[in-house]
Amino acid sequence: MRILYPSLLLGLAACQIIGDPKDPGNDSASDSTTVEPGTTSTTTESTGTSEGSLTEALPTTAATTEGPACDGLDELTCGSTTGCRPILGTPFEFPGCSPLPAYLGCIVQTDCGATPTIACRPDSLEVYLLDDTCIPSDLEPCTSMLTLCGEACLGFDEQTCAADPNCSAHFGAPHVEQDMMLCADFDSQQFLGCDKLQTPCPPAVVTVCPIDQPDVGFDVSSGCVPPASSPAWTAPSPSARKAPSSTAVCATVVVVASSYRLFALLAETQPDGAALVRRLTDLDAESLLGLSADVVDASADVRVSWEGPLDSSGDYCWSEDSTEDLTGWIVAQGEAYWRAAVGASDEQLMAIAPEYHRERGGGTSSRWNGRTPDLRGLLFRTYKARFADLENYFDGLSRVLDERASEDD
Repeated sequence: MRILYPSLLLGLAACQIIGDPKDPGNDSASDSTTVEPGTTSTTTESTGTSEGSLTEALPTTAATTEGPACDGLDELTCGSTTGCRPILGTPFEFPGCSPLPAYLGCIVQTDCGATPTIACRPDSLEVYLLDDTCIPSDLEPCTSMLTLCGEACLGFDEQTCAADPNCSAHFGAPHVEQDMMLCADFDSQQFLGCDKLQTPCPPAVVTVCPIDQPDVGFDVSSGCVPPASSPAWTAPSPSARKAPSSTAVCATVVVVASSYRLFALLAETQPDGAALVRRLTDLDAESLLGLSADVVDASADVRVSWEGPLDSSGDYCWSEDSTEDLTGWIVAQGEAYWRAAVGASDEQLMAIAPEYHRERGGGTSSRWNGRTPDLRGLLFRTYKARFADLENYFDGLSRVLDERASEDD
């Protein structure tokens, strides 16, 4: 739902609005390597900033890019060095792989195409999926028929899952009736499924239900949505955060279903950004516009862009663009994280800002493999690549938002 508050604009005169100085500036151009589909050979040519497509990768290497000395830095040093950017990749299934993102090298910060790219280490079995077209100098673009590391975990039973270091078991407290209330019984947690090992989920208690069984609910204290479950409910249960005791931790379960289809798609694909890209390429034009409208409305639920928060320094308010970037990043973390930030105060948004800034500066995401997808940009590029002749993207987005506003009146 898009809510406009024109009258609130009058209250901003006393707050100076400037750009967020922590946002990184424009990146430099780089050499690029173009890969023909189905081959591993490369051709290098001098270009400006390259823009990736959804059908063909345009890998960029930093071997000859001028700038700070980034090559050879460890991940922590790279992430804290101005002008440098760490490259992480999701391993495919090769001996000794781990499902967690692997640090592959440090490059000069540069513009990269948005297309996920497969890269191989020469004379090795190592194969990685990168979030974009920037490839470290000691890897090369390639193709692969392998599955991602840990994909086999999805079908394991509890015992097999616990024995595999690449797997992570999910448990949930079943909802039971007690004293005329619906409660979460944390003393009788059940195995809900096995997933590949992944980075920690948001610090929240997430309520989930198995697909096609909306009346069967579980509270998951890890904050993760287990595989083969639908995030139909994701309202945190505050009492469920208490430590389990000899009796059931009982609290009324508040069921709040989001009307944004976007969050179901994120839950289905997170933390695999490449899976998100693949799902978007399967959607029709109207579905892409609907998801784009979800991003706009869900971002405004956190904070409308023209009411930028007061920076923690107390010296200025964030600009509209910076506020929009922050709220869009919050939406991309998934429904549980977004819900906790809806209607957030300036202080709450500033508590989120450090993690956002670390990632914007080249750090890795805590909830996605590599970096958080730029949902606005990704949806725009996907639509433009397939439906540019059908309807202008921004005209279509305005139409969908106006239709939603009319329905709400």
